[in-house]
Parts: sequence; structure tokens; C-alpha cells
Amino acid sequence: MRPPVPLMVRSEYSFLNGASRLEELVKVAAQLGYDTLALTDVDHLCGVPEFLGLCKRHGVRPILGVELTLSTGRIIALAKSCKGFASLCRLLTESHTENERRQPMLREEQLLDHAEDLILIAGGNDAPFASWVFQRRMDKAEAWLRRMQKRQGADFFVRVERTFQPMQQEFNARLVSICSDLQIPIVACNPVHFAHPDQYRIFDLLSCIRNLIKLDDPHPERPINGFGYLHSPAAFTKLFEDMPQALEMTHNVADRCEDYSLNDEMYRPRFGCESDDSSIREFYKLTEAGARRKYGGIGSELDKRIKYELRVITDLGFAGYFLIVHDLLNFARSKGIRYAGRGSSADSVVAYCLDITKVDAFKRNLRFERFINPERKESLPDIDIDFDRRYREEIVQYVIGKYGQDHVAGVASFNRYRARGAIRDVAKALGFETEDIDKLARYSHWALSAKRIASTLDSRPEIRSLQVDKKKFELLFELCAGLDDMPRHISAHPCGVMITGASVQGITPLLRAANGMLISHYDKDGVEDLGLVKFDLLSLPTLGVVEDTAVMVREHSPKFEYDKIPLDDEKTFELLRSGETTGGFQNESPAQQSLAPRLQARTIEDVIAAVALIRPGPLKGEMVEPFVRRRNGTEAVVSIHPVIDKILEHTYGVVLYQEQVISIAVELAGFTPGQADVLRRTISHNRSYEKMAELGEQFVKQAIERGVEPELAEKVFTWIQGYAGYGFCEAHAASFGDTSYKTAYLLQHHPEEFYASLLNHQPMGFFPAATLINEARRRGIAVLGPDCNSSRATTSVQNEAIRIGLLQVSGMNEAEANKIIGAAPYASWGDFVRRVRLSRDLLENLVLAGAFDSLHKNRKELLFSLGSILPPVETDKLALALDLEPVISRRTDFDAFTRSMQEHRVLGFSPDRHFISFWRDTLTAKGIQTCREVKTNQDSKAVLSAAGVVIRPHTPPTKSGKRVIFFSLEDESGLLNVTVFPDVQEKFGHLIPGQSMLVITGRKDKRGSDGLTAFHLAKLPETTFKHKK
Repeated sequence: MRPPVPLMVRSEYSFLNGASRLEELVKVAAQLGYDTLALTDVDHLCGVPEFLGLCKRHGVRPILGVELTLSTGRIIALAKSCKGFASLCRLLTESHTENERRQPMLREEQLLDHAEDLILIAGGNDAPFASWVFQRRMDKAEAWLRRMQKRQGADFFVRVERTFQPMQQEFNARLVSICSDLQIPIVACNPVHFAHPDQYRIFDLLSCIRNLIKLDDPHPERPINGFGYLHSPAAFTKLFEDMPQALEMTHNVADRCEDYSLNDEMYRPRFGCESDDSSIREFYKLTEAGARRKYGGIGSELDKRIKYELRVITDLGFAGYFLIVHDLLNFARSKGIRYAGRGSSADSVVAYCLDITKVDAFKRNLRFERFINPERKESLPDIDIDFDRRYREEIVQYVIGKYGQDHVAGVASFNRYRARGAIRDVAKALGFETEDIDKLARYSHWALSAKRIASTLDSRPEIRSLQVDKKKFELLFELCAGLDDMPRHISAHPCGVMITGASVQGITPLLRAANGMLISHYDKDGVEDLGLVKFDLLSLPTLGVVEDTAVMVREHSPKFEYDKIPLDDEKTFELLRSGETTGGFQNESPAQQSLAPRLQARTIEDVIAAVALIRPGPLKGEMVEPFVRRRNGTEAVVSIHPVIDKILEHTYGVVLYQEQVISIAVELAGFTPGQADVLRRTISHNRSYEKMAELGEQFVKQAIERGVEPELAEKVFTWIQGYAGYGFCEAHAASFGDTSYKTAYLLQHHPEEFYASLLNHQPMGFFPAATLINEARRRGIAVLGPDCNSSRATTSVQNEAIRIGLLQVSGMNEAEANKIIGAAPYASWGDFVRRVRLSRDLLENLVLAGAFDSLHKNRKELLFSLGSILPPVETDKLALALDLEPVISRRTDFDAFTRSMQEHRVLGFSPDRHFISFWRDTLTAKGIQTCREVKTNQDSKAVLSAAGVVIRPHTPPTKSGKRVIFFSLEDESGLLNVTVFPDVQEKFGHLIPGQSMLVITGRKDKRGSDGLTAFHLAKLPETTFKHKK
């Protein structure tokens, strides 16, 4: 007997309105014996791509639908075909874009006017006619049903539920009676909100979170019972055994729906209105011109490589994709917008010829198949482009203008529950006081799984120190675990943009994100699953920094060109070897600064390797130390096989890059490049054991056939299997390595301009503005505070000193900064306040920042003079009483410490000095050294102490899984890298989070870095030492 069909199923993508993950729902449906399943999330189609893939995997036929919110109630709409799915997409776009964000709604006329190839099913307590049925106003209900029947014909159904709700039996009887008279078919349709009965509690919790109520509060949208789970076909049939026709009607509805094929070539983007043939001709022409420009003459090997790549790209239909990217970058160049290609696209010689990347894949012998696998036709190219953050929106608007809004959409991102968000939402629903959960939420790492909250109470010292009452919070932790990884809401992906050939609304609904952009309902994985092409247009603040630095440098060195910085500058390598690279790109983190003195970079290849080494994979794979030892000649490189030795020559026998895995499989075992990339992907992503074993057998067999000894073949496969999972993309490392080296060059040769530019682009990078200021001072660069007569809007370089810009002052905007600059110079404080009308708060901040020190040095006197400036009744601006000078009474100014703290409050730092310096005499008397003194001390046995501000504590992954805390300690002399191992964390780990100043005692890192391995930590509160004023 054919099982009935569940036609109303909500998943996680109903966003707080469904309590089961899609994978769980489809798996349970298959296990229960259902052969067909509908997905009808509330007002969203976000789960469609995943649902289609899951149904194919589990042998379940999918029906695509949605539960639409109308102005009068809710109704189910199912797509009969791809055309019907396009109707759903357009309806949902209207629903989301014509109403307030996250409040989608349609008028009934909108629905009926665009219901082509849709099946509509109305019923339940929230049906548009439900209130009339309950009120016995049957004429009203009948009129509504008749109208829908007339418009939708045989594609309109009425559903009945059996979920044991109050008055449900009477409601169903009345509804069946009306439908019988009108000959409207009845379909059995219980709503499914979760897969298992025990998930009722989570669904109820989600209802409370959605409606902003507590679990103790009644609400009409809360479930009355736990009947919303996916019943077995037998149980479903039993519920409606007296209505066999209603059960049979589920098959009727399902049979009206075709099998969907949403992966349609018509959605592939096209370059302008060009035909495929003309696009290919243009693609070849541009590539050849670029090759001649880059290489001059084209030798036979280069020609062979270029033709191979061109053939693969055109055969897979991606010529238009490359032309779109090339055109986009032409626009960026024409506007002077700096960009940089990165990622696996740098494995392509064609991408290099088209100026998409700066990495010469031919010279580096990089594997094109890491970028595009010719044997995986569903594999889409993934070209990542970084743009100057300030102009990314201009780039996006160009794309929209070029291809039309109907062909462009942003990609979605799903904000999912982790520990911190789950704690806050569940605690509110449970009625906990804010102070009970605030610290627990703050101390929970943003990426911590909500399932692991309870386990961290004992394992994390900083959380253990809170002395959380486990019994009191037991229910909180249990409920949080149930929310783990559930999507809470939808937002815009930070960089993904999709371009389609046919109208984008034929394949995805759109909604308006917080930034105003229209985005798809699908995330990046969903977009790729449907064969849609996305472009990653990323924002990289560093590109703005290097552009602004270059502009400043050209003010005194007109011939300077950033792109022509020499890659063999010895002074730059000296800086890199010192590890003093705070502010540099991909070389400023404590891990990179710790690696630098040990690695001793001498060439650009060392810089590229450093980028790849300080990544989770190589760190977990313990690849760093062997590489460093072999690079410096303290450990021999062991010969394995001539083929492998050559491939790993530039990485000293370490499998550091993913491309090397492909090369070994091709050159040693005779894999095709496509097969080798499948091997690389299988290892890198920890794919199935069966697939791994199959590839291992193939690798060994083919290697033996090519003359490799069996024992060596097996050893090599085991070896690359162990290391390759931790490898990094060489093309990406080379892209970032170029920028890393060049920012180090700027830091070495033009530090004033570089630090000024860094300050103008905050927030960015690893360290805050205060640390950058401190580093500039440490290098001997004078840092001048904001000044009403001298400052520009942004921070600049004046007479080889950094002058802080007016925009750095809290509360300042560009218009007010320009107002101040436009009216300068000022003769006195009174002259300023007469001619520039600013709010009292902003004036106060300018005083505290020292912006008027050149006019009047006593800041306290200026603050008190604000009392003689009267605010007009109807504005927030200031006016002088009778236009007289402000009254300045004699007062003793703030002491240096207070001034410094006030500067920190309004600027984020003090231009003059680091506040730890106020305690220096007392610290020195107690035997506590500066960070610089500890850093330069070479005695690994000496017990050393330093005091400072804790900067960016973090816990990178380790192979052992043990939690090691790294942070930087900062004082007036600079930064000191500190490592805290688990045994020390047990005693002192609770001091690190939330504690701004610590005294660290330990010994120097035995590996040869300049850092300190801590064995004791202590607080340094302001009251402990008397500061020097």
C-alpha cells in the first residue's frame, strides 16, 4: 500500500518556526517508509538546495513548496513544475521586498495573480477563512473558498488536521460540509514541525524566543501539545482512517508535481549579449594578448599550458565567467580601485594573463586542476578578488548596472546558534536575570558549540572561576544544546554575489538585507548545489592602506610605485627576521612574529611559506618545526624518491601545499590531474573511509606499475594521507605572500606613512589602534595629537611625524571635521567657538583630545568655560551669550595620568605615552622588566617578569587537542608574545579574560623565539602601585 504524503513540513529554515534539521527530517522520513516528502518552510525557500540533495541521497521524492503569510492568514503553495517554482520565487520576493524586513506578507490578489503552476492548500487554525468557521459565519467562509476555487480551479485544495486541538473536530466537520457542497477536494495534512516527539520542547522554546516571551507566559502561537512530529505512515493513516479519500488526495496532490531539475544552463551568466562563440573568441584573444604582454615570447611549454587551460575552461562553459571577471577588474583599474586576486584561481596561467591574479602559475609550476578539475563537470570556478574596502559597494553597483538588477543578487548567510547566542536567548525565555548569564555568555567563545557549554564549566578555568551553579543552570544548558547550529536568522554573506543568465527570480527568491542589497535565500553552498555561479568580491582593508600609503609617499617621492617594490630588499628581510612587523599583512600575529626569528626569511619563497605555515592545518599537523629545522640546515632532508624529492624540493621534503599532493599523484602514480584533485579533496575534507581505501589501492597499484617498489608506494600514500589533510593552497599563499612582503617593505622604508594609513582604516588587522600608536612611538616616530589648526580630517604625516586626524575623535563625523578645517586657522579658543558651531559633547571631546592645546594648554579651564556657552532653545548647537569671549577661570589642569586616561576615552589611545609608563618606576623597583628587556634577554633559564596590557588572547588548534593560550603583552617598550600552557591555565587561566593588565612571570621560549612561556600570572590593578603623575 502506497504511504500517504506529508504535504506540510517545516524545517530549521523556517527560522525559529521549525525544530528539526533538514537532514534529520529527510532521513527519518526515509526510515519511516515515506517515498515522497514536501518541504514547506514559512516564507522561505532557503532549504531547497540541501533538501533536493538529501532526498536524492535517501531515495525520497521531493516536493517544493512554502507556507505563505497572507494579510488574512497562511496558505500552503506547492510548485507543480520548475515554472511553478519560479512563481514561488517571485511571490516570495514581493512578500519580502514590499514589506518591513523580516515581516513578509502578501495580499491575496498578489498570490492569485502570480499563482501559475502552483497548488494552493488552505486550512488549519491560521487559514484566511478559519475565524469565520469558528464564528459559524459560514457564508463568509464559503465566499472565500468559492473565490479561490474559481481562480485556481483543480489546483485548489482544503486541508484538514487531526492534532487534537480545542474545537478541531467541530471545525473540521463544518469545513468538510462546506467543501462537499462546493466540491472542493479535502486533503489530509497534519503540520510537521519536528522529526521526533522529544523535540516538542525545543519547538516550544523556539516559539517563545520568536515571540519574545518567557516559558511561563501563554501565547496563541505556542503549541498546545507535542503532536507536531513526523508520524509513521501507519500512524498517519490511522488518524484519518475514516477519511480514506483525504488520504488518497495526498497522492493526487503529489502526482500533480513533476520531478524538478533546477540546475539549468540558462542560469549560467553570460558576458553582455555576446553569443557563446563570440565570447570564446574574445576570451582567447584577451588571453593571448595578456600572455605576450606578461612573457614576451611564448615558448612551447607555456603555449601548451595556456592551450590546455583554455580548452578546459571553454569545454566546461566558463569563458563568459572569466570575461565577466576581466571586465569587472578593468572597471576597477579605470577607477583606480586597488584589487588583488587570491585563492586557487592563482593556480591558473590564464588568470595571470588576464590580470586576475599577480601569481605566475607557470613560473611556479602550480597545478591548474587545484582551481578547476576537468573531470568534475559540476565543479564551478571560484575566483576570489579582494578590493579596497572603501569601494567594494561601487564594484557591486557596477555589476548591477552592467547586468541588471534582475540578474544579480547577493548570497545569503545563516546566523546559527553557538554557545553565546543560545545562552542569551534561552536565558531570557527561562526568565533569568541579566547578571546571572551575562558573564557566562561573554566568556563563552563565539564559536563554541552550544552542545559543549556544560563541559566547559570544568575545562575552562575562566568559566570555572565564575562558580556557576550547575543545578541552577542544568535546564539552560540542556535547552541550549538542543539549539546548537540551528539557524536563527538570515543575513547577507559578506562577499558573495551571484550573476545569472536568465532572471535570478526564476531560480531564487530575493529579500532585502540590512545593507539594502537584494540577496538570495540560498547560502554559498546552496548556490553551488544548484549550479549557480557566484563571485566572491571581498573587502580587504589592507589594500586601502597600501594605496593611501603610496599616495602619501608620492608626496615626497613622486616616482614611487607600490606594484614595483623590489622583492629582494635586504632591509625588508631584516625586518621580517626580527619579527617586529606589527601592522603588516599576514605577518603581525603573535604566531607569525614568533615564527619569524626561527624561520629567518631570506627570499620571497620563505615569506610565502610563512603564510602557509601559520594556519590551523600545518599547526595541527606539526609541520612547522620540521620545515624550520630543514630550512635552516639543522635537520637533513631525507630522500624519498627522485620524483617526490623534486616536487618537495622548495619545501624541504615537507608536504606543505595542496598542489604538491596533486603533483605526487600525477607524476608518481600516473593519476590524471582530475583524479589527483579528487584524491586531494578526499584527504583534505576527511571524506569516507571507503573512498579513501579505494583511492589508496589505486594509488599503490598504479605506482607499482610505474616501477615504484610496493613497500615504498604504500609508505608514500600513508605519508601523504597523514600530511596532506593539513596542507595549504600554494597559489593562495603566494598571493598573500606578495602583499605580506610589500607591507613589510612599507613598514621598513616608510613607517610614518604606513602607520598613518593603518590608523585611518581601523578597525582592521590583529592589533587595535593604541598598539599601532605605541609601535610607531617605539620606532622613534613622533605622534602628535589632533589639532584644530593643523589636523586634516584623516591622520596624516607632517614633518616626519604622525598627526592624528579629527575623525579619530569620538563623535566626529566627516561634515563636522571639514567644517573645522574649512574655517581654520583660529587665533584663540573664543575665535573657534564663535565661528564653528558644534554640539557641547563634541566640543568637550575635542578639548579632552588636546585639539585646542596649541591655543590654550589648560584643558580643565576650557572645559569649565563651556558653562558660559549657552545652547539655543530650538537647536543642539552652541552660541555665545552676547557674543562675548568664553569666561576662562584659573584652575589647576588635570595631571598627566588623568589627561592620558581622557585621551584614551575620546581617541582610543594616548598620543604621548603608554599608560603602563606611569607605573614604571614602581615596577622596576619590584624587579619587573619592560617587555623589550624580556624580549632581548637570551638566557632561557632566567626567571623573567613583565607587566602590561593583555592584547588579543586566542587559542589556535593543536594536534594534541590541548588548549594553549597565546596573547601579546604590551607596555611602553612594545609587545611581548606570551604562551600559557594547560597546567598554568589551571591555576591562572581565569585571570586572562576581562583582565586588562597582568604581571607575567616565566622563562624564554626554548624554540628560539623572543616570547615568554608563563608559569605565573597576577593582576595589576591600578590601586596596586602608585602611578607617577
